[in-house]
Amino acid sequence: MLRSDGQKDLTVKACAPFLDSLTSGYMITLQQDIQVSIVDGKEYFAWPTSPTPMGGRGETSLIPAPEGYSPTDLFWITNNVIELPSGYSLLVTHPNNRFDLPFLTLSGIVDADGLMTSGRLPFFIKSGFSGVIPKGTPICQILPFKREAWRLLEDPALVEKNHKNSWLSSSVVFGWYKRSIWQRKIYD
Repeated sequence: MLRSDGQKDLTVKACAPFLDSLTSGYMITLQQDIQVSIVDGKEYFAWPTSPTPMGGRGETSLIPAPEGYSPTDLFWITNNVIELPSGYSLLVTHPNNRFDLPFLTLSGIVDADGLMTSGRLPFFIKSGFSGVIPKGTPICQILPFKREAWRLLEDPALVEKNHKNSWLSSSVVFGWYKRSIWQRKIYD
C-alpha cells in the first residue's frame, strides 16, 4: 500500500517489537480439544480424555469479567513443570496479541526459583462462544525474567536523545530500529 507521499506503508508484520511479542518466551498449549456448548445460557465444557485440561471455581468470578466475557470463574490446569535458576520469575500471560482466541487468560507473576509444579491459570471465556477450542491452541505465554531492583529516574537529557533517534529513524525508509537497536531474543 502506498501512502499519499508515495512511500510504501509497511504493515505490522514488519514491526520487530510486534514480532518479538509473539515469539518471546514459551507457549503452553492445549493438550486436547475442548468442546464448548451453551445450554439455556450456561456454558458446558467437554474433552475427549484425561487429564482434565480445565475446571471452574463456581458460578461467578470474584473479579469483574472483562466486557464481552462470561463472568464464570474458570481455570486452565497445566501439567507443565518448570525449573528456573535462583533469582528468576515468570510472567504468565495471555498469548500476546492473540485477540482471535475465544478466551482471555489472566496474567500473573510467579516467583519460580527452583521447581515450579503444574498450576491453575484463571481465564474467562467469550460470552456466547460455542465450538471447539482445538488441541495445540496456545493458552498462555511464559516470559522468564531476572528479578532485580529497579529505580525510576527522571533525566531531562532523554528528550534530546529522543529527538535525535526520531530524526535518525525517519531518515531511512524502513528498518532503522531493527538495524540500530533491536536484539534477537533467544529461548531454547
